[in-house]
Amino acid sequence: MPNLIDDHRGLRKVQHIQHDAVTVWHCDKQFMNIFNRIRKVTLLTPPKLYHVWQMAKGAPPGAFWECGVYKGGTAHMLSHLRPIEMFDTFEGIPEKGENDSHHVGDFACSEAYVSKLVPRGKTHKGPVPTRFFDDDIALCHSDVDQEQATWDVLQYVYPRLVTHGVLVIDDYAWPHCYGCGKAVFEFFEDKPEAPVVNAFGQATVVKR
Repeated sequence: MPNLIDDHRGLRKVQHIQHDAVTVWHCDKQFMNIFNRIRKVTLLTPPKLYHVWQMAKGAPPGAFWECGVYKGGTAHMLSHLRPIEMFDTFEGIPEKGENDSHHVGDFACSEAYVSKLVPRGKTHKGPVPTRFFDDDIALCHSDVDQEQATWDVLQYVYPRLVTHGVLVIDDYAWPHCYGCGKAVFEFFEDKPEAPVVNAFGQATVVKR
């Protein structure tokens, strides 16, 4: 595993960069209008959301997916660009492995609540990857936190990404989601693409 995951001093440095970063998203009126509507229904910080927003705006033709929806804030944002497929148990995290910190039942939110917030989205209730289907994926935002769930998302989504399709994995370098980072690191060891990690702990892959 890279030092970014293990070295808590390094992680604190990353978090320090986040607070000092130039807030370019404040100049994006469309993004800020959306963010002001979803700020209470997302756990992602403005720079994390803006990274997803920018990657989505540049995505090639194809479907938008989100795995790990919680209250639907990020999906709501993405649905302003395209309709979105939303995958979640809607009953919280379904299992905890030895490299996971979150507990079963964490981050639960009703399917009805999310459907109302994201009218241009379609919900698929169940643990990943039980409700997945074949698709041409242009962008997938993965925020499932746990090691096995992250591995399942990668294993299914990666081969279905279109050329130049984008995969953004939240919490890659977050110390409480060690299993997520481990899964990403190991999955891409034998792939031609290398995840690019930003200062906010997200990993991004663009399919060749």
